[in-house]
Amino acid sequence: MSRNRRVLQWTAGGALAGLLLLGCSGDGDAGGEGVDDAGATTTTLITTTTTTIAPPAEAQLQAVVADAWSAIWARDWDSLIDVYAVPCRDDLTPADFDATLGLGVEALESGGIDPTGTTVKVQVNELVVGESAEVVSFLTFPGFEDVEEDDTGDWIVEDGTWRRTDCDEVLGAGTPVAAEEGQGLGSPDQPVALGGMFEFEGWRAGVLDVEDAGPFLADFSEAPPEGETFLMIVTEMQYLGTEFAEPDPFLVRATGSADYESFGNGCALDPEALAAQGIVVITSAMPGQTLVAASCVSVPSDEISSMQIVLENAFAIADREVHYSVDGADAEPLPAISLPEVDPAAGATAFGEVVPFGEDFTGTVVSLHDGVAEGLVSDFGGSPPEGSTFAVVIWEGTYLGSEPGAADPFVAVGLGSGAYDFLSSPCTLDQAALAAAHSVDGPVELAAETTFRGATCWTVPLDEFESVVVQLDNVFDFEVAPVRFVR
Repeated sequence: MSRNRRVLQWTAGGALAGLLLLGCSGDGDAGGEGVDDAGATTTTLITTTTTTIAPPAEAQLQAVVADAWSAIWARDWDSLIDVYAVPCRDDLTPADFDATLGLGVEALESGGIDPTGTTVKVQVNELVVGESAEVVSFLTFPGFEDVEEDDTGDWIVEDGTWRRTDCDEVLGAGTPVAAEEGQGLGSPDQPVALGGMFEFEGWRAGVLDVEDAGPFLADFSEAPPEGETFLMIVTEMQYLGTEFAEPDPFLVRATGSADYESFGNGCALDPEALAAQGIVVITSAMPGQTLVAASCVSVPSDEISSMQIVLENAFAIADREVHYSVDGADAEPLPAISLPEVDPAAGATAFGEVVPFGEDFTGTVVSLHDGVAEGLVSDFGGSPPEGSTFAVVIWEGTYLGSEPGAADPFVAVGLGSGAYDFLSSPCTLDQAALAAAHSVDGPVELAAETTFRGATCWTVPLDEFESVVVQLDNVFDFEVAPVRFVR
């Protein structure tokens, strides 16, 4: 799994594939020659093959990128295509963005996040006025403290307007890749029966069941539109890799007279009702772990018996997608495999030992607490399930950089028989209790040589609380590996 994929887990439950393809940030401390407040350039004009143009100001590039994010949140792919330079602009299709950025917006919305409230900054680097630049993204999603950073690629001036030049990660993504290169079992022409498992990149997965979602709807769920039915789609997936805390990468949709996606339809499933049927939603897996997930689609009632369900790996655009139907053919059983045995505690660092997390930060895990017994969690999220507790982990870091306004870059996950994170838990921290007992003051802007503390909580089995391993990750630097800590 790429470092980008690990970061996506914390922003939107493990399914933001493609979202960080076009970026933005900042207050624009740009390198290179610039433009003064009056808009007068400090360099000579750039001559193109057709005309001589006044180079656009850095502010124009920032505005173009910000408008592009607005187009993403609105799924206005026609406007987004216009952001790209030729030949990308001629070759891209709305389907390409549906299959990439659209999945990221879907993940945000299905996780209860309104992406239109995202704080976006645009930082311009390597600026050659009127000719080219590089842009970096900094996104803060509503309800999250972490800032997501992404290299947004190269931009040029074309016909007097800033446009993005690189589109390799999205171009052609809207062309369906059916099972077995468009032929055979699992393709649209030969859908497989429910329950068939298939090999994906790093996973085995399949659609187990499709049924009326009515008994599983949360109290705050909307009702389906007239003439439509909410369907619950249950999937099972086993992680075959060796990374710890690997996010669930799968998305499902129903297809009939149109495609019916599992987002933006007002359907909300009740985790307690799902758990009563043995469907415990977990957002990330340990090596070899099998996850079960449930999604909801709104479909025309008169198409239910004839439609297909499509399963795809959203983190691997070139991976297969498998089509299922209630009357599909049986799939051949997958052969048995041997999975490597992994111990998350092996080679782990002791609590309190400070280690570097890139050039700008050092960090360590300070302590792990039973949040219920010690009064560190609020009643807002309810009580932990029977046999479990809310574990509260506290970390400490030091900012070594010189730029003001940095933020806490750390995210922590628990590792035991499964991976435990805040996205899978109803736990809510009591900030006042944390500040009083452990000097955790919440998010702050960091100056150079500032030491800070952060905290999060997850649901863990009581019999694993004493032995759970804490994995700490600097989500600001994709090149820095996470570090595991033990008591």
